Parts: sequence; C-alpha cells; structure tokens
Amino acid sequence: MTWRWSAVLAAVGSTAVLLTAAGGGVPPALYFGCYLLGIAAVLAGALRHRGAVRSGWVCIGLAQVLWLLGDVVHDAAYGLQALPAGALSPGTPAYVAGYVLLTAGLVVLGRSSGAEDWRAGALEGAIVSVAMALLVWVLVAGPQMETPGGGWQATFGYFVGDVVLVSQAVHLLSVSGWRSPSHLLGASATLVLLSCDALSVLAPGDGVWTTVLSFGAVASNQLWALAALHRSSSGPPAGAPRTSGISAGRLGALTGALVLPPTLLGVLVLTDTAPGWAAALPAWQATSIVAAGVLVSLLVGARVLEARRTAARALGEMAGLSRSLEHQATHDPLTGLANRASSGTRLAEALTAARGARRSLGLLFVDLDGFKAVNDTHGHRAGDEVLRTVAGRLRSCVRSGDVVGRLGGDEFVVVLVDVADESELLACAQRVVDHLGAPLSAGGQQVALGASVGVAFTADGSTAPEVLLHEADTAAYRAKAGGRGCAVLYDDALRREEQARTELEDDLRRAIAADQLELHYQPVVNLGGGLGATGGVEGFEALVRWDRPGHGPVPPSEFVPVAEASDLVCELGRWVLRTAARQQVAWARLRADGTAPIIGVNLAPRHLGRPSVVEDVASALRDAGADPRRFLVEVTETDVVDTAAAVEHLRRIRALGVGIAIDDFGTGYASIQHLRRLPCDHLKIDRSLVVSTEPGAAELLALAVSSGHAFGMLVLAEGVETPEHEAAVLAAGADLGQGWLWSRALPASQLDEVVLTRSTPRLRASSPGPGPLLPVGAARPEGAR
Repeated sequence: MTWRWSAVLAAVGSTAVLLTAAGGGVPPALYFGCYLLGIAAVLAGALRHRGAVRSGWVCIGLAQVLWLLGDVVHDAAYGLQALPAGALSPGTPAYVAGYVLLTAGLVVLGRSSGAEDWRAGALEGAIVSVAMALLVWVLVAGPQMETPGGGWQATFGYFVGDVVLVSQAVHLLSVSGWRSPSHLLGASATLVLLSCDALSVLAPGDGVWTTVLSFGAVASNQLWALAALHRSSSGPPAGAPRTSGISAGRLGALTGALVLPPTLLGVLVLTDTAPGWAAALPAWQATSIVAAGVLVSLLVGARVLEARRTAARALGEMAGLSRSLEHQATHDPLTGLANRASSGTRLAEALTAARGARRSLGLLFVDLDGFKAVNDTHGHRAGDEVLRTVAGRLRSCVRSGDVVGRLGGDEFVVVLVDVADESELLACAQRVVDHLGAPLSAGGQQVALGASVGVAFTADGSTAPEVLLHEADTAAYRAKAGGRGCAVLYDDALRREEQARTELEDDLRRAIAADQLELHYQPVVNLGGGLGATGGVEGFEALVRWDRPGHGPVPPSEFVPVAEASDLVCELGRWVLRTAARQQVAWARLRADGTAPIIGVNLAPRHLGRPSVVEDVASALRDAGADPRRFLVEVTETDVVDTAAAVEHLRRIRALGVGIAIDDFGTGYASIQHLRRLPCDHLKIDRSLVVSTEPGAAELLALAVSSGHAFGMLVLAEGVETPEHEAAVLAAGADLGQGWLWSRALPASQLDEVVLTRSTPRLRASSPGPGPLLPVGAARPEGAR
C-alpha cells in the first residue's frame, strides 16, 4: 500500500510541476518540495535493504541530493543576477558529482543483481551507449559546440554523464533475465533525464529550459523514488530466471545500434545539397560516424564471442550435469558402488560379452554377518561408515574390470569376468570373506563383522542374469545357514536340493488346496496357580502335520520353513485357523455345559505382518461359530518386538476377544522390557529355560514366571518332559504346563475323551485308539512337540 500511495503522490507532484511550468514558471516551494519527498523516499527505500543493495540505493539518493543542491546554488546565483550570460552554472560541480554517484549506484546494483556473467551486460550497455552517443553527438552536442559563446563545456559534460548512465541502465537490465519493476522504473528515470538534457540543448531559452528541465528533473526524481520503494528493489526472488543469452528484444536493440551509424550517415548525405558528400559534411561529423561504426562493430563482435563462450560453458555444464545425473541414477549414493539396477544391467552386459566370446563368468553374492548388531549398538551413522568401508574392501579384492555393486541394505554383488574355473572363483570369494572378517572401525570403536558369500559360475555365459543371481543368492543363504563367515558354491548338489525344495513347496500348495493336512493337538495342563484345582486339561495347542503322498510324514521342521519363505505360509495359516476353529466348536458340543476348550494357533511372522491377518482370524471364527474368548493366537517375541505393524495387528485381533500368547519367551532380545508394550494375555516360557540344569537356571525360570505375573499374564511352561521338570515349573509358580510328560500332539479323534473328562492324559496308561499316549518320562525325539 505504501508503494501505491507513493505512486499517486509522484504522479500528482509531477503533473503539478508540468502544469505550472507550462503556465510560465514553477513555484520554488512546489519544485523543491516534490524533489525533497523523492529524495526521502529513495533513502527510506535504501534503509530497507542491507549490504551492496543498500549501498547502491544510498548512492542514488545522494545523487538526487547533489542535484537538488546544484539547483539551489544555480537558482540563488540566478536570482542575485551573479550568473553572466553563457557562463557555467555554479551548480555544475554538484551536477557532475551527482552523475558520478548515480553511475556508482547503478554499477553497484548491477553487480549485486545475481548475474552469472556481467560481461554480457557490460558489452550490451556499451553498444547501446555508443549508438546513442553518436546520435546525440551528431544532432545535439556537436552543433552546440560550434555555436558562438561559451557553455559548451557543461553541455559536453552532461552529454558524457548521460551516456554513461544509459550504459549502466542497459547493463542493469541485461545482467538478469528477470525484468523487475524497480529496474524498469530506474531505467525510465535515466531516459527521462537524458531526454531533458537533449531537449534543453535543442531548444535553448529560459522559458523552455525551465519548462523542460523542471518537469524532467521532478519526473526523474519521482521515478527513482518509486523504484526504491518497490518490493522488487532488493533484487530477483528465488527461482527467478537468469540468462546471459540474447533475447529477441535485446537482439533488436543491438541490431539497431549496429545499423545506426551507416543509417545516420546516409540520412545526412541525402539531406545535404552539396554535390560531394565528403566535402559537405563537417569533418567532426564524418569522423564521429565512422569511428562509432567501427566501435559498435567491434563491440557487437565481442558480444557474439561472449555469447558463444556462454553457450559453450552452458553446454559443458549440461554435459557435466547429465553425467552427474547418470552417475546418481546408476550408483549407490552411500558407497559409490553400482546400485541394484545398474548391477543387473552390467551383469547382463557381462554375460552377453562372455557368451559371444565363450568365456566363463562368476558372480559373488555377499551378505554381511552381524551388520544389524552394528546398527543397533552403534547407530545408523556408524552403520553407514561400515558400509563404506566394506565397499572399499570389496574393490580391493577384485580386478579393475570386475563390477562391484550394492543391492541394498547389507547385500552386495561382485561380477567377475573371464575367470579360469570355479576354484579361482572360490579363492576370490574366500578372499572377500577374509577381508570383510578383519576388524574395522565404526564410530571410533572396533566392531566385528563377517560375510557369507554365495558363488555362482557359468562356463560360457549362457545362464540368464536373473538365474545366476538367484543361484548366488541361494548359495549365500546356505552359507549363512551353515555357520556364516564362509563361501558356498552353487553346485549340482545344491541345485538338486533346491529342486527338491521347490517340489516340496508345490506339493504343499496342492496339499493345502486339497485339504490333505491334519492338525494334531497337544494338551495344556492346569498346574494350579490362579486357575484353581490342578491336573485338568485347560486347552490345546494346534500343530500342523503333513503326510505327503508318495513320501510319508514330513516333519514340520522341513515343510514349515519352506512355507515361511514365501506367501504360502499365509495360506497355511488360514487353513490352520479355519480347521482349529471348527474343531473347537466340535469339542464344545461334546461337553454338557457347551464350554469349548482353549485352542492356541501359531501365526507366522510373514502372515502376522499382513493387514489381512485380522480378517483371516475373524472370518475363521465367524464361519465356524467359534468362541473367540476360548481362542488363542501364539506369536514368538522376536516376531513383534521390532515391528510396529505386527503389534498393531495383534491389538486388533485382541479386540475381537481373542487371547494373545507370546511363545518361546526367553530366547530373544531383552525380553522383559518388551512385555509392557506387547498386547498379550499368556506368556509361554521356552523349553530351554525349563530343562536347563546350569547354575542359576531355577532362579532364571522363576524370574521369567514372575515377570509374566507382574504384567497380569497367565504363564505356561513348555517342554515339561520329566517329573523333575514338572517340579521345577511348579516351584517357579507357573500356571500351565505343556510337554511330553503328559502327552505328545495327537489327532483330534484321540483326544475326545480327554476333552469330555478334562482329565490329564498321563493318568491313563494308553490311548483308546491308534497312536498310544506316551508313558510318563518317555524320551522326546529332537524337534518334536
């Protein structure tokens, strides 16, 4: 709003000056009042800025002060009649000094405008200035100097000052592709000043002088005031376009300047009546035109060269930017290695070259051991430092023509071209293992790290890239499972094993679809505690079994990991939920009171992490008509402690009325500290704490039990196999027990009587049907439940 009011006042003041000047004279009070307001506005605008911008506007404001001072001195001398005809005005020194300060202000503003290259603007300003100087010199200043009397020195001085001002104004507009209103207003003020000086010379006389100069001085002053107050006076905003190229408008101005000298010469010749133009034209006119033409041509040539230099630099910068973008798109920003996409591309290219030359090629899949512990213990910054060190060590293990890439996380690949045989490849893999196993520093501390390396080999490059990568990945998985810190070659034995695993997965998928699986149920026995009388069966844990056609029974330790390695485990989980829910309803019908036994079902981590798991549980219970309050979902503590999504899914399952049990408690992490935030109702103590005979084992078991009780959970002890184990869990205060001391997991048909009578299985000598219950204290096969 301040700028708008200033514009209104400036327009009113300038109009008043013009009208009074045309009427015969300008009252000093009006003239000096308008001028002082303009000066105040320029200096006020300058104080809003800092640094070079403020200095530039202060110089412009002081130039206005000097011109006003020159007017005061001139008017005082004129009023006292102390100014002889044709003599220099006593205000001339102030006028000249004002030109100098205004020029300095424009220079400072031009240099602070953020231009990438000021030379282009300087050349354009010089070209336009020379052309204008020629025009004013030939038509105005030169003829004035030929007239009798004095005063031409002042005219010449003002002429030089105006030319310099025009040069700087053009420079200011040229150095930035952004045409700010402030710049345009300043340039307009300069042109008004130049026009007034020219007209005062062309039409001398006190009346005209007063009319023209009075209005022009005030108008120029007000334009500078508006320029200083405009918000664009601080310079271009962020993101404003900048260019030192030649736009269409600038090209037109430069072209006009180039053709002006010959055009002016032609006009003067055609308008002269003498038969010989060279004799008719004054020497100073002909010399000036020729000199200006040569100078403009040289300056235009220099500007063209500058444009070429700028274009060449821009092309170089674009090429550099293109290379930089290409590098960023194909390289890992942390390690500088080829990224996943680039690694795949270069592997495919290497295989194509090997196939064409019938050369062998090897691939190493490097999986770091212990990297997660580094991140958890020392922080991610230390982890990044470790990854950079690993990248350097990998480079040192291979040749310059080999490719080292990072797939992501702590996984790397190495493409080895033209290897002699598998033994050379394994030697390189072992070198990688040794180098990465050496101590390294992270966060100022020594950390232990290792690597499991999978090795894949193709003798002629005929293997597809994705197949070779899969083979190396599979071998790395085997190396990690086999003890870590070693290299494993993907050979025929591993290929047969993987083929058998694939066949097992396919058969399991068909078995789930054909309902060929079976659930066995292991009784959970009441040990007393807060549940009342001991000895009764409170519920069962559902455990999946598979009698594979043509192969016989498959241990869960074989087929469950296969399912967990893919989404097949979700299908398996849904099947178990549906079957267990239907069995709960069937057992509830056996009891006179209709009370269903509690049935616990295990959920795999992959299944628990899926948002659909909540609906899977809800639909299984809903479709079977099962009681959610007598249903239990079991998960291991390591499945949920680091996964926010899993915890949220458990909360939503619990909201259905389903109980939550933390299984295998005591085998992972600092378990007790996580119990507070986990939504669980039962705590199942891992077998390792129950059967341990090490010193302090009883105290550790008691601590685990009391921890569960402290958070309001029922505590179940797993793996109770002997009377001594039973005595230990009773002494620790466990509420429930489960193990081979009472029964192994049995088919549902063999447990109907147990459900009906709620009797403890071990009190019976044998089962009523096939598959007798285990006698008390019988040995438990490894891996069985």
